[in-house]
Amino acid sequence: MENGGFDRQPVPWQEGPPAHSPEHPPAQPGLPGYGPYYAEEEEIDLREYLGIILRRRWTILAVLLLVVFTTAFFTFKMKPVYKATATLEISPNQPQVVPFGDGAPQARIVEQARYIQSQVEIVKSRTLAKRVVEVLGLEHNPEFQGKEKGAVSRVLGVLKGTVGSVFAKKEQVLPVDPEEAKKERLVSAFLSKLKVTPVKGGKSFLLAVSFEAHNPKLAAKVVNTLVEEYISFDLEKRIEATKVGKKYLEKQIAKVQARLEEAEEKLNKFAKENDIVFLSKLGGKEGQGEDIATTRLAELTDELIKAEAHRIQLESLYNQSLKDPDNLPQVINNQLVGNLKDRLAQLESKYANLSSTFTPEYPEMKRFREEIASVKSQVEREKRRVVASIKTDYLTALKREEMLKKALEAQKKRTAELRQKAIDYNIIKREVETNRHIYELLLQRSKEMDVEASVRSTSIRPIDEASIPLVPYRPKKALNLLLSLVVGLMAGVFLAFFLEYLDNTIKTPDEVERLLRVPVLGVVPTITLKRREEKGEGQVIDLYAVNSPKSPAAEAFRMVRTSLMLASAEQPPKAVLVSSPQVSGGKSFVALNLALAYAQMEARVVLLDCDLRRARLHRVLDVKANPGLSNYLAGRVDLAQVVHRVEGKLGDGVGIDFIPAGTVPPNPVELLNSKAFYHLLEGLREKYDHIVMDSPPLVGFA
Repeated sequence: MENGGFDRQPVPWQEGPPAHSPEHPPAQPGLPGYGPYYAEEEEIDLREYLGIILRRRWTILAVLLLVVFTTAFFTFKMKPVYKATATLEISPNQPQVVPFGDGAPQARIVEQARYIQSQVEIVKSRTLAKRVVEVLGLEHNPEFQGKEKGAVSRVLGVLKGTVGSVFAKKEQVLPVDPEEAKKERLVSAFLSKLKVTPVKGGKSFLLAVSFEAHNPKLAAKVVNTLVEEYISFDLEKRIEATKVGKKYLEKQIAKVQARLEEAEEKLNKFAKENDIVFLSKLGGKEGQGEDIATTRLAELTDELIKAEAHRIQLESLYNQSLKDPDNLPQVINNQLVGNLKDRLAQLESKYANLSSTFTPEYPEMKRFREEIASVKSQVEREKRRVVASIKTDYLTALKREEMLKKALEAQKKRTAELRQKAIDYNIIKREVETNRHIYELLLQRSKEMDVEASVRSTSIRPIDEASIPLVPYRPKKALNLLLSLVVGLMAGVFLAFFLEYLDNTIKTPDEVERLLRVPVLGVVPTITLKRREEKGEGQVIDLYAVNSPKSPAAEAFRMVRTSLMLASAEQPPKAVLVSSPQVSGGKSFVALNLALAYAQMEARVVLLDCDLRRARLHRVLDVKANPGLSNYLAGRVDLAQVVHRVEGKLGDGVGIDFIPAGTVPPNPVELLNSKAFYHLLEGLREKYDHIVMDSPPLVGFA
């Protein structure tokens, strides 16, 4: 409802604050006559969502029941599938090169994951699948025999083959053996039912092997047979690898042995040509002793040291013998000299005793003097002999020392030459030792392979064998029904919101204010009445609020009247224009009942039918259409001739003045936009309290 453009005063509840603030954003231009419009941030309203769900509850319920019943139908129709599972432990071979450092733990984890994944792919390989199929004879099992395709499937297959032949490249197609093709399809069907997963995501060396089948005994039997074939396959692979490795090792041993013999021969030839001879230590290996030159050099060094010490000692004795021979240890400790000295002492004692009695010329005295002189001569002669002996020893020691020095210098030169040759010798010797070490390792590994070939061992150990399942693995009826409830409810809610999104009709007063930016003065409910023979259907509906004053529709028009009366603080609007977006929107019904609501207050009310193209109020009020508003605006008649008083049929004491539309003019827009219409309204303002106008639709008309 609009003010008509003449009494434009803002609606009080849409007048914004005088200044801008965070709570009141800047005003945006509103519609004429209704004050400024203030944009508000949209917030999530849970009640609005709940209202959508309640409005679309039958759609949600229909989708929910459809999903649940469809799921239940297929779930209970589905043939039960049983799942048997076995657990295996696989121990990886220790790597020959062990990583170290900060990245060692991560490297080991990566290697473990690769090994586990490799074993998973081996268990799922087509080779093992073919072996199990052949062992159990699954080609004759009804579960693996394909059913005859239906007519639709055959037609789709023919169409697929035709399209594929048209778009495929022209290539030479080899003929396929039907038996081989059948085996390949059987293996593919077998693998589609097989599942191999690492336990704990590959953090352990355990594998879970599962197989699904409609027959529980078959499922358990297939898993156990697959485990046995996997272990046999691993054993065969190890034995074959051992045989291949043994042959390779034998070739390598022959090559290394030839290189070792060649290196040893080269080493011996080099030692012989350069006079390199080693003295092996006690318990040492060949080539780990000392060479003769080095040993001789060490011996000469020791002998020279000893000779120097001996010469120094003899030189000291010799020097002492020249200065004080009597105190030489050799003289003092000489037994002959001691005996002669004792004899000399006795003779001198006897000579002294006789000298007191006899004269020196006494013959006995002469004899003693001669003996004494003889003994002294012997002592001196012995001393000279000792000194001469010391001198001889000293000179001999000195000569020996000089000879040792010369021999040592010569040996040093020879040793230096031999050491230079020993460098080349050691290079050849290291080559010999390396070849010998490789040769010994290859011999040891060859013996280990002989042992491995004779002992059937594997790193795969079954932990849990597959037992016959007692409960079907699929379908899980309770879970399927629960999921169908959840999915059906979610799908229904989604469809409800989608339909609500597609529905662009206005349903609530809040949507009117938000979308059209105009205030809602009231809400008139939809009125549906049964057709009566004595009255026209349109007349009954248009006068429903008058005929049923206690109905919700009548109360709604009274609320609209009150809202218009309170629309302005100083003076309520006199002229009210009623329109609608499209034809048959109920504008004539609202305009008539609003005018009657004003009239019930004993106010002077005039109702104008401004819909000059499709007027209908004159039929409702049973008034002649001509002359009317168009005739007055055209200047053909006076105002009194077009104003009709309507009473009686509108209720006790209720009456309004009515101006019908009149003759349909060729230019209704020009008539309504003329000064005559403006003066008409000004005159009606002075005469009436309220002016209610029915207008054409807003869409499609000027």
